[in-house]
Amino acid sequence: MRKDNGFEVTDHIKVAVSGSAVIEKVCEKFADEIKTDTLCDAFVSAGDFTKEWDVNGEKVTISVSKA
Repeated sequence: MRKDNGFEVTDHIKVAVSGSAVIEKVCEKFADEIKTDTLCDAFVSAGDFTKEWDVNGEKVTISVSKA
């Protein structure tokens, strides 16, 4: 998503994730690792660029914006 939206690898971002209860629990449990691995400064309710994904059979909508 970074490359598709013109972000640099080193840009800090804000991330919004929505999906099933399973996805929400996973994001909550691993929030610190997700933030570290993606240079995410915060989880937010919506982002500027949105894309739908299939993660292990779970539909997930992820939005990102520069921090």
